[in-house]
Amino acid sequence: MKLQLLGAFLTAGVSLALASNPVLPGAYLGTQYLTINGWENAGAGCDANGCGGEFSGTVTHSNNGLSPQLSNFWCVDAQEDVSFGDAGYANFVSLADISSHPDLVRFSGVTNGPGDHWTDTALPDSAATRYAMAAWLVQQYQGFNNVGGPVISSFNNPVDDAIQRAIWTITNNSTLPGGYYNPTDSTIGAWITEAAKFSNYSTVDTSAWAVVSWDADPVTGALASPGRQTLLVQVAPTPEPSFYGALAVGLSGLFVAVRKRKKVSENPSVS
Repeated sequence: MKLQLLGAFLTAGVSLALASNPVLPGAYLGTQYLTINGWENAGAGCDANGCGGEFSGTVTHSNNGLSPQLSNFWCVDAQEDVSFGDAGYANFVSLADISSHPDLVRFSGVTNGPGDHWTDTALPDSAATRYAMAAWLVQQYQGFNNVGGPVISSFNNPVDDAIQRAIWTITNNSTLPGGYYNPTDSTIGAWITEAAKFSNYSTVDTSAWAVVSWDADPVTGALASPGRQTLLVQVAPTPEPSFYGALAVGLSGLFVAVRKRKKVSENPSVS
């Protein structure tokens, strides 16, 4: 039985290692080097309809010797641009920590200042809430690799297009030209209404999402203006060292138990 448990544990470990659609480990929070590669799945950005959606990118940790990490990024800003192949330092700030680090987060084109300059003033003023609304909307996509799920439909899905435009409307900044702002469209407005419900956006695990703002000074994290598009990325918790210690103890105990069972089976007099 214990051998079966060990086999199951190892199988689970392999499954996790091979899981598709990885999220960025929490160890990569901070000011890191980001490169945007292109649309995820070669078209899932519904670019023909002019919406943003999901990008594929690579993050290189600025210290600790961690390996470059491939992950998916979600566009939440229609007033700044990004081109495939763009690279530079960006701040990765946990959605749960926006209030503690407002100067490291770009609020749709502007950094911390006298108000966040939202165009739609009827929605909550907090940047953390706006981004939680955006994260909730990301999880409603139908045709993207959303939250580790399968691609359900192809790009150019009108539902996904409306969701993306709802995100851009929610985060539109009144001090910048251009962008996208249209709460009067009935389909877009319906998604905005759903996102603004506390019962919906409050379900977002803010520790599992980070806001990506660039370009940033690699030392101070100070944001340049103008910059590139603001993005959202999912992050996974980074296990504490104590977790690895407990895991090692558990595996050691299992190993000893298996060896003892083997000795008993070979020599019944051994207790």
